[in-house]
Amino acid sequence: MPPNFLVALAGPDFWGPVLRTILVGGYLWSGIAKAMHFEGATREFAFKYKFRFPRTMLVINILVVTIGSVMMIAGWAIWLSAGTLGVFTLIATIIGYPFWTLTGRARMEQLFTFLEHVSLVGAFLLLAWLDLQGRGF
Repeated sequence: MPPNFLVALAGPDFWGPVLRTILVGGYLWSGIAKAMHFEGATREFAFKYKFRFPRTMLVINILVVTIGSVMMIAGWAIWLSAGTLGVFTLIATIIGYPFWTLTGRARMEQLFTFLEHVSLVGAFLLLAWLDLQGRGF
């Protein structure tokens, strides 16, 4: 049986939504900000990340982080939203922080950020597992 504070993360009471909001608040804000500044975000996707179809990739990004965050905060299919955000974060981290292509200080800075994001992937996987355990799947 997981510790009570971990169970609370997946729970429906007051602390569950609060803790899940803390976990995904940055994702939700990112989706809203990208939607509000769509043209600027499209340029970033085109020039910084060199996506072939930047508008399509941006729309997918906005939908995944916004819908996934709302689902998680609401406690609806937490395992699905946590799993989706975990996979999304892993892919975005590999694309956004290619520390292996850099040297010196830039490499170390990107490595640290890469590892922080991998930790988020771990948190999402843990939350998905807790939700599945609690629901008996």
